[in-house]
Amino acid sequence: MTRPVLLLEFDDLLVGTRAVRFAALQEALLTEGVALDEGTFDARCAGLTLEEAVRAAARGSSLEFDETGLELTARRAAALQAKTASRGIALMPGIADFVRHAAGRAVVGLVAAAPRSEVSQILELAGLTDHFSHVGCEDDGGPRATLAERWQGVRRRLLARVAAQDVPAVIIALCGTGAGIDAAKGPGVRVFATGAIAAPIAFRSDGWIPSLEQLTVPELLALEALSE
Repeated sequence: MTRPVLLLEFDDLLVGTRAVRFAALQEALLTEGVALDEGTFDARCAGLTLEEAVRAAARGSSLEFDETGLELTARRAAALQAKTASRGIALMPGIADFVRHAAGRAVVGLVAAAPRSEVSQILELAGLTDHFSHVGCEDDGGPRATLAERWQGVRRRLLARVAAQDVPAVIIALCGTGAGIDAAKGPGVRVFATGAIAAPIAFRSDGWIPSLEQLTVPELLALEALSE
């Protein structure tokens, strides 16, 4: 008997943030003379905190941010994102039902490259707060914590819950961004790219799931077994 441990990404797996984050970053960076296209955003910036995304987008350009410039541009992007997000950000198709189903059959965690206040508000509005055993956010681990460290922190907390039950764990990460795929990797973890994600990015994972709509935990475990 095993206990499934599921790690879900906030960006573009739980919530469709791509369009809002891209538009905010694009406008904020353009003020500094850095052009950001969708391909670069998907390859370098999606799934990162806004500060990390600004740094990644500027890499390779003629502009070199100092820490003050980096922080100011990230704050500008955050303000632009908040203005757009106030009109509403939608959950990804099928994710609410998947989380509710999974919470009764697995230990479920969420990892977000966003502040806890923002994540908590969305979870509360969606009625999903109580379905996650632990939620890791941008605020966790200090300002210099990497995305991978946040994923590892959530994984450790979930595994500690399973260890108390004295059963082996099957660990699966479901990601909607390339940064999430890379950060979720670890010992014993099967990482699945999920949703509308570019093929070169999806190939960095252990498999691709087109949609979580009507997907059950037993079906996910079957996919995990086939990916070995």
